[in-house]
Amino acid sequence: MSWRDQRGMTLVEVLVAMTITSIVLLGISSALFVGFRAANMWGQKLTEAQTVNQLPGRLDQDLHRYVPCGPAVSGELDLCLPSDTLSANGPVTPRVRYTTSAGLCPCTISRTGPTGAVSVVTRDLISKPTYQRSCSPASSGGVTDGWIVVSNLVYQPSAQAPAPSLGPPSLRLDFRAPHGSC
Repeated sequence: MSWRDQRGMTLVEVLVAMTITSIVLLGISSALFVGFRAANMWGQKLTEAQTVNQLPGRLDQDLHRYVPCGPAVSGELDLCLPSDTLSANGPVTPRVRYTTSAGLCPCTISRTGPTGAVSVVTRDLISKPTYQRSCSPASSGGVTDGWIVVSNLVYQPSAQAPAPSLGPPSLRLDFRAPHGSC
């Protein structure tokens, strides 16, 4: 075997090979980065959609049994049985209460049920929501129509997702209750 048969690559060939490899690896890593960012944004949207659906679902379930009994506009939402509000001689003790965590945001909304059990309904809010309620007597049937609006439901974006430009619209739930119980 001669010395010429064991010849390797020249410096120019090595540089060309390294340049081509770098370009290919850069393309692959940028595609992975874009895919990772898109997956995080979709994950954030799915989390928000799931969280956004939990609050109206829980409120809707509660409004089939309870009526609002707290102030018309508040940072908390108190719900009572219609019979509690109809026969109340003094302040009514709420059966269900929706509260926002104390302190700075990101905030969570918790629901305290009739048994005292506390469950988190939604989390990662940028600002504290407000609850507004209204009741108006219906024209007939001894029934009161009303609604609850939850404002400021803006969620904290994930680390990779861009900040939301606009928050979601206010959440409005309508309910019917016995006349005079709201």
